[in-house]
Amino acid sequence: MKSSYQLKNLIFSSEHYTNNIPTRLKKLFQDQKEILTTHRAWDLGSHCIIDHLEKSFGEIVFKAEVSRLLVDLNRSLGHKNLYSEFTKILPKPERLALLDEYYFPYRESFEKTINEMKDKTKHPIIHIAIHSFTPRWEGVLRNADIGLLYDPSHSLERDLCLKWKEKINYLFPKYKVRSNYPYHGRSNSLPTELRRKYKKNYLGIELEINQAFFSKDGLRLLDNKLADCILTSLQEILI
Repeated sequence: MKSSYQLKNLIFSSEHYTNNIPTRLKKLFQDQKEILTTHRAWDLGSHCIIDHLEKSFGEIVFKAEVSRLLVDLNRSLGHKNLYSEFTKILPKPERLALLDEYYFPYRESFEKTINEMKDKTKHPIIHIAIHSFTPRWEGVLRNADIGLLYDPSHSLERDLCLKWKEKINYLFPKYKVRSNYPYHGRSNSLPTELRRKYKKNYLGIELEINQAFFSKDGLRLLDNKLADCILTSLQEILI
């Protein structure tokens, strides 16, 4: 039976791809430069995964160009964490300038791409947003290697994620995969907003990878089998 999911309808994104701060804005962090090396500034290691997927799939990819400590591309307007403590204190015109320069172009380009794809296919657009999570939170060890976040009430998302989880468990049983962990798939995020707007024409899945698999600086993947796991399992459920 032919899959309802098509590789040609696939979009990858990484809203926390980098810890980059433009030169003119580095003064905001001059007293706390070390924070730019932490998970507060970016999703450590996530670039390793999305770059591997981009190279292998050659599909449409969106990557943040600045740190979420300036403005978080994964949060909705008005969300308490849209700005960090470093940018919340800026005068309103400067905060709005961050939106105009980074937030709106990213979001608008994303939706433009979805609309163009949607007009050319009967199949839903599949958006996979790549993130990473800290091995411990508030002193508690997180019990997962991979998390698949989705809306349980969205049947297509749920079915796709269950198939993906089963495929990983079968092909790469060494990795522990959990659904809607360590966050819930209906929490405030770009996929959540797009899901409400596009309904059944859009599947928004957040792939969360445990940062224990990356070097401490987040620049290298320590277990290349993990990248193979994500790539191979995804190919098999989409082809």
